[in-house]
Amino acid sequence: MTVVALTALIFGFVTAALEVVLPLWATKELGYSAGQWAQLRSLRMWGVAGGVIILGAISDRFGQRTVGAVCLLGVAVLLGLLGLGQGRGIWLLMPFLGALISTVFVNLNTLTQQVSEARPGLANTIYRSIGAGMGIAAPIAATILAVLWGGYNGVFLLMGALSLAAALALFFYPDELTATGWNGLRAEVRVLHQGYVTALRRREMMRLLHPVSAWYAVMAGVGAFAAIRFTRELGQSDQEFGVLSAIAAGAGLLATLGGGFMLDRVSLRRLHIVGCAAGSTCAVLMGIGDSLLLSGIGFVVLSALSLALVGGSSMWLSRVAGPNLQGAGFTVFKILSAFYVAVIMALLGVLEQWMSLRAIFLGVGLCGLGLSLLFVWLDDSD
Repeated sequence: MTVVALTALIFGFVTAALEVVLPLWATKELGYSAGQWAQLRSLRMWGVAGGVIILGAISDRFGQRTVGAVCLLGVAVLLGLLGLGQGRGIWLLMPFLGALISTVFVNLNTLTQQVSEARPGLANTIYRSIGAGMGIAAPIAATILAVLWGGYNGVFLLMGALSLAAALALFFYPDELTATGWNGLRAEVRVLHQGYVTALRRREMMRLLHPVSAWYAVMAGVGAFAAIRFTRELGQSDQEFGVLSAIAAGAGLLATLGGGFMLDRVSLRRLHIVGCAAGSTCAVLMGIGDSLLLSGIGFVVLSALSLALVGGSSMWLSRVAGPNLQGAGFTVFKILSAFYVAVIMALLGVLEQWMSLRAIFLGVGLCGLGLSLLFVWLDDSD
């Protein structure tokens, strides 16, 4: 657990900082519009989908430790390139960055499950809490360092160095249990195809996955444009937005911990109806005016609700999929979610040319409210 915790600590700082740094850097230092940033975000999600399909299968065959460490080295190289002034190459680097980062997350999560058969809950709590804690610390630290260093290039170099350190730490993880060896390209493709087809034919599961994936993807529109909206249109400095992001992460940590006591006691269908409707309402509030206070409250509450719902969505999918389809079900969930986010980000990138960010937030919230109603017609599997 020490190795997993140390790797998660370092990499959690990198990823949490990137979520704040990338949109600010792209729009302020590279001069991109909010629409162009959305297109970059779309490219990243196409990379995530590819990473789940290709790198996920490779990880199962050669081991989460080895592939995870190699992906961390790849992240270090890409961030180093950005730090050395290769910003215009972000259009080429973004899908690879998405694929590598998503693979590291999946592999760290898998390794966490292997830490202890006796106390898996404790291992998962430690892992999740580390990530949430870095979500609080990293945005503040990254934006302060950008001021001290006169820009974000130095921050990228630091994050590249930290990714290298995380790769070295992960190499010390003991041999994991999941590496099975490569069986040849044709055999591997056949196994993947069979697993996906079986999952896609489970109609009850797919009826759940589509609205869940679509809602998270629509709400991702708020996350994609939040830094630009608050700093460009509502007058916050980068550092003030870093503090707001830290507050949102702290609220998300509290909501996640609180949700752990509630998920076994509530209807997951009702939880999604109420939670998704409330989160969508927050997006609507962010889009109905230019109040910094109202937008800030909406951003914090939406962030907390989105994180709290993740556990419930995972539990619901696990119940619907059953023990024999959980692996394939979660893989399809990740691919479907990445697909929805990629498509919606590309669409928002086009709409931003004719709509203000405030109008986009309002539209995103209204769409989210519509999607929350779809859960009314799903079977309650509690």
